[in-house]
Amino acid sequence: MLFLFGEYQLDDQRLTLSGPAGPIHLEPQVFGVLHHLIVNRDRVVTKEELLDRVWGSRFVSVSALASRVKAARRAVGDDGQVQHVIKTMHGRGYRFVAEVTTPAKAGRRLVPLRNALIGRDEDIKGVIELIREHALVTVAGPGGVGKTTLALAVAHQMYAEYADGAVFADLAPVPPGGDVTRAVAEAAGVEGEASRSLESVADHFAHRPVLLVLDNCEHVLGRCAELLDRMLSRGGRGAGHRHESGAGAGTR
Repeated sequence: MLFLFGEYQLDDQRLTLSGPAGPIHLEPQVFGVLHHLIVNRDRVVTKEELLDRVWGSRFVSVSALASRVKAARRAVGDDGQVQHVIKTMHGRGYRFVAEVTTPAKAGRRLVPLRNALIGRDEDIKGVIELIREHALVTVAGPGGVGKTTLALAVAHQMYAEYADGAVFADLAPVPPGGDVTRAVAEAAGVEGEASRSLESVADHFAHRPVLLVLDNCEHVLGRCAELLDRMLSRGGRGAGHRHESGAGAGTR
């Protein structure tokens, strides 16, 4: 399973950790500590549990565990003073406190196609090629020509190309000129601190391997532009790069 938090992603199948600068080498015990804390992020994990889970029957000192926790913190940009990821619960143990999302959760966010597209194969192919070449693609046209259905068809075909799938956010319910933060956050299943501002939502997507589809943008273009500008400036270098973010504006 892939666990995404901040600018990092941990893959417990490949036993890898990646950050904004690429792969991060971890010793096996450090990876084990980090993984166990992430999996059990809903509670405090005691030192005894970590020792038993990571080292098994081997005798290991508490100081050895502390050094592995320190290495895990350093790998994800945390430290003993700034505990935004791994928090020490004095007298109890440790807890992973950063917000985590997983591809399984993200995969449920794509709206199913209601109607099959007939005679639009070339259009779908053309949009897919554009997304693979550019960070941002806009599907524009008069009302009723099927822009939303086309965008959804493209998202369904490209879904497997992104580790975190695709997210479809319908902005039609947002008032003219209104804030798109809640609509995008709810569509993506983003909760907590990451959902509280347009900037935090954009930062959440910036390093996610996900295709973001924004539909019905014409009445909130200003706010959409702010969201996408920040997202792309923080790391989204193009939909063609699977480790980065792709974005498609459904209508204009």
